Amino acid sequence: KNRGVRNVARVAGYTFAGYDFVDLTLEKERFTYPLPGFADWKNWVGRSWRDADYRIDFAKFKTQLDNYYTLCVKNQFGTLPLSNKYWHYHGRMPYWACTVYALHSFPVDFGFVDAYIGSDGAIGFAVQYTPKKLGMMIAGDDIFAIDIFGSEMMSLDPYDSSILRFAVQRFGEPEFEIKGDNTPIA
Repeated sequence: KNRGVRNVARVAGYTFAGYDFVDLTLEKERFTYPLPGFADWKNWVGRSWRDADYRIDFAKFKTQLDNYYTLCVKNQFGTLPLSNKYWHYHGRMPYWACTVYALHSFPVDFGFVDAYIGSDGAIGFAVQYTPKKLGMMIAGDDIFAIDIFGSEMMSLDPYDSSILRFAVQRFGEPEFEIKGDNTPIA
């Protein structure tokens, strides 16, 4: 209740002055997602995400029990437009497969991870009540590289994440250069 995109944005302080928020659920259209080597997946896509000239992923820095961490790649699961994701996606296909299908059709051009404050999550919907002030921002033009770097900053094995592991098998191992402090966080 009261969790529509516009209301959540309003409560978070957005004014909609000079920009707009779209709800991908309200503009969903049928789409067939191809993935080489796999059967096509018939589902939905939000029109704004599908038609975007440039896609930017804004993620939060946190651990998560079912995926070990949630950064840019897992954040892309959120672009799938059906609102009850556990019912419509988790129950029918592994969330990591849905995400990789979506990334194949709609690649992300740039990613940011807000790591100014980090948190530990429980299955993606409950967060730690004492977040850690980290004072970092992670950004780059390859969200797979961002996830590898971010998970290593958490002292986690990046490939423990089923999404990243499956994505790298499909798209290849990213090459990247780190600029800044890469000391893992306690």
